[in-house]
Amino acid sequence: MKTKVSALDQLRKEKEELEASLVHQEERLAKEMKYISHNWGSLLLKSIFPFGSGSSNSKKKDSSPISGIMRFSNDILPIAWGIAQPFLIGILTKKVKNMFFGKKK
Repeated sequence: MKTKVSALDQLRKEKEELEASLVHQEERLAKEMKYISHNWGSLLLKSIFPFGSGSSNSKKKDSSPISGIMRFSNDILPIAWGIAQPFLIGILTKKVKNMFFGKKK
C-alpha cells in the first residue's frame, strides 16, 4: 500500500534540502573569500598586468627578452608592492586628513 506524502512533509523535506544546499554554498563562499583575502595582491597585479600568465603552462622554453622581463616582473612586483604599500597608505592618510582637517587660515 502506497502512502501519500503530505504537503507538510514535502515542505519539510524541501526545507532540509535547501538548508543542506545553503551550508554547502556558505562553505564554498568562505573558501573563496579566504583565497581572495590571502591572494588579493597577486590577483590585483594579474588584473592590471594580465600578460605572462599563459606562459607558465607552455612546454617549450621561450628565451625571448620579453619573457625574461615578464618572469622577473612576476617575481619582483609582489615584493615591491609589499614595500610600497605602507608608504602609499601613509601618503593617502595624510591627504585625507588634510582634506578634512586642514589648517585654517
